Amino acid sequence: MKHRAYIHFYLVPVPKFLQLTEYDNILKLMYGFLIHLPFYILNLPTILPLFLAGHFLYCAKLMPLSNVSNVWLRWYTGRRDHDSRSSIIVHLLQESIFEEILTESLPQLAIQAVNQTLNNEWTNLGLVSIIMSSLMALNGVYRFLYFYLMKKIPIKDVPSGLEDDVFDLEGVELGKYALQLPPPSENKVSPDSNDLTKGDGTEGTISKARYSVKMNAVELEPLIDKMERYNSENVARLNEVDSRFDGMDSRFNEVDSRFDMIEAKLNGILVALIKPNELPK
Repeated sequence: MKHRAYIHFYLVPVPKFLQLTEYDNILKLMYGFLIHLPFYILNLPTILPLFLAGHFLYCAKLMPLSNVSNVWLRWYTGRRDHDSRSSIIVHLLQESIFEEILTESLPQLAIQAVNQTLNNEWTNLGLVSIIMSSLMALNGVYRFLYFYLMKKIPIKDVPSGLEDDVFDLEGVELGKYALQLPPPSENKVSPDSNDLTKGDGTEGTISKARYSVKMNAVELEPLIDKMERYNSENVARLNEVDSRFDGMDSRFNEVDSRFDMIEAKLNGILVALIKPNELPK
């Protein structure tokens, strides 16, 4: 919902006079549910296949591929507002992997262990399967929690090693609610912008031709401190240079005064040499 990917009713659309622009309280939410429920039922022949197809693509880790998600979202919403240009939506892949570990892998391991214990069917092969699967699942959970708790990096921004393989698709215009970007209400970034724009004060995005770099407030603090130290060092150096120039200026004034004294003495000598010649004979 944060990307406004609302399903399109192909068979019986909802009349516009029944729709609300915002569902910002519980009464509006209840009204929207009651109003839309009959239309969901009437449009079930088109909604159900789209939902099942989307669920399969998400579980199969195919939804993060923009060539796949763009087509499905166009059918699901009836619009092109969610088109992504990035070849791989990395943060969507990260979120799907984390959700799979929590909602599928760990429960499956628990069910398998309980089943083998109750049936007393612990074999060497089953034990090896449980151990290896547990290590893989725990490693995935540890990795995400490490970056989230220790590095203060959101799960969607955890490094995946795919950043260098991401490129922009040709002939695809970036949609207003594209999955590859944060919701427009939080962070508005033009497709070709190289500027860092903050939406909620804690996160910014630099969108470039080939990739996106996201930095949170924790990551920006060392950079800001470094810039402040650099500026203070530059100010100190400029003040030192300015003081040196003042010292040189005083020395130039001293040299200039000495030249004035030498000039005055030469003028006195010339006057003394000229006056005897002017005396009458």
